[in-house]
Amino acid sequence: IQMLSGFLPVSVLADENVVFYPDGPQYLSGSELVPGPEGIPITWSYKQPFWPFFLETTLLRPFASDLGVADSDSPLQRYSRKTFWDTLAELERVAEREEATFTFAHITKPHYPIQFDREGNPINDVDDDDPNKPEIFFDQLHYLNTQLLDLVDHILAESTVPPIIILQGDHGSDLGSFIKGSCLYPFEILNAYYLPDGGAEMLFPDIQPVNSFRVILNYYFGADYDLLAPEQYIVPNKCEYIDLLTVVPYQGSGRLNADLGDPI
Repeated sequence: IQMLSGFLPVSVLADENVVFYPDGPQYLSGSELVPGPEGIPITWSYKQPFWPFFLETTLLRPFASDLGVADSDSPLQRYSRKTFWDTLAELERVAEREEATFTFAHITKPHYPIQFDREGNPINDVDDDDPNKPEIFFDQLHYLNTQLLDLVDHILAESTVPPIIILQGDHGSDLGSFIKGSCLYPFEILNAYYLPDGGAEMLFPDIQPVNSFRVILNYYFGADYDLLAPEQYIVPNKCEYIDLLTVVPYQGSGRLNADLGDPI
């Protein structure tokens, strides 16, 4: 099962792609994709009307959700509140299924725009020069954390077989990132695991995502994958003078952002 956020294309491998619309989710099998040139399947773009797609892929993207361009025939914008709520609700339903599942979901919060207060009430995004923006951001983060923890509790309670859960950021925060000269690389991410039946004993303090599934497949499914070296790469858009795919040495800080005083 793949739950689309607006970033990834429909998967031709998934038995079920979940696309979120204003009237509710729609479900699409990879075998139902419209064929393109030379039999290549047309993926996400064929579900996206031009105007919302244009807004979401240009400099106008931050304003897309405020312009109200979505209608019942168009998928929700990737950063809409309803996309967040519906993704969590759909994940709850997956846990209630009887069959075994592998589910990938991209949750686009706490990415901008800031849209919730501490209790989850809708708010408008905050200007970058607002001195209260950090506090408002962490208020939203508090609400998002409560919703995510409730989701984990539901998955654990409804799963007939103890589930494997990975909560992982796709990029880090500017807080506590590795800095080299004037360049900042947000490599440090949230990388949390729930591994039942002794699986957590296979983890190690500085594990990186490149080894997550290798550890899991080795322990639970009898695979024999070697662990990979912790290498990190950057691309030129972070620093113009850096060559493509420059290796950045791994910096094992052995800490959480809490040690910087960041609210958790």
